[in-house]
Amino acid sequence: MKDRKKGKSLVGFPSSFTVLDIETTGLDTTFDSIIELSAIKVKDGSVIDTFSTLVNPERPLDGFITELTGITDDLLQNAPTIETALGSFMEFLGSDVVVGHNVNFDINFIYDEYRRIASSDFTNDFVDTLRLARFLLTDLDHHRLSDLVEYFGLWLGVKHRGLSDANATLGVLSALYDRAVEQYGDIVSFETAFMSRRYTHKAGVKASDITSTNTNFDTTHPLFDKNCVFTGKLAKMPRKEAFQLVVDFGGRVEDSITKKTNYLIVGSLEYSHTIEKGKSKKIKKAERMILNDEDIQILSENAFYDILGI
Repeated sequence: MKDRKKGKSLVGFPSSFTVLDIETTGLDTTFDSIIELSAIKVKDGSVIDTFSTLVNPERPLDGFITELTGITDDLLQNAPTIETALGSFMEFLGSDVVVGHNVNFDINFIYDEYRRIASSDFTNDFVDTLRLARFLLTDLDHHRLSDLVEYFGLWLGVKHRGLSDANATLGVLSALYDRAVEQYGDIVSFETAFMSRRYTHKAGVKASDITSTNTNFDTTHPLFDKNCVFTGKLAKMPRKEAFQLVVDFGGRVEDSITKKTNYLIVGSLEYSHTIEKGKSKKIKKAERMILNDEDIQILSENAFYDILGI
């Protein structure tokens, strides 16, 4: 959905908010479905309530999703559909600022479903702990939720389940607050530094044969300093143009998947769930890497454009 009228992306650490996390059948809001909605409500720094429900997508799960999350078709059989579950979830959120890790992923799914079901926009302002972490923890090579949990010595619980991930995000937010005060003295100084962030491109760094005229990059952008591989034909633009967009955001393009690859971007036709049994070798390799806890995500063409904001 191109015309999302989302809330504002905030920089800082609110005292009252709701942490949210969802699990889905994949990464594309067009083809995939929400299978779990979870949230933790915080008021004046204290947890006051939680919400969690499985959601029946009304179609079988891909084996990869079951292996990744532990959620099975049997678990979802008697769960409410999204038409029933989302209303209760939105009532729980109210007008709260929402917090999440890579939260635009969650917001986009919720937004599109809420627009479809209720003909309303999801306009809550939000804080993304991934952006905060990438700014504050420049010594880390990876900033996944599991990486931050390990770095801060937190307890993750069951990986890739909504309430466990929401709890982990809450712990990460608190740890990042402490780090911001430690590095900048107070939150106002941190916010000022964040808003004036710049990164000067190092001479001689290339992404294959594609180069950029940009010299300043947003170091908190999801593509910055990340390695991207493409597979399948893109519907919206030539692949070379997509390569250029990656490099212009400070990322790198690779021809094949390696242990350094962070994103596999899949052409829209190849990604469609109607041909899911005909996955390319690159997709199958990326799925194996994800199950082995490698820092790689599979993005559909639409999800790639969501990251770019186009």
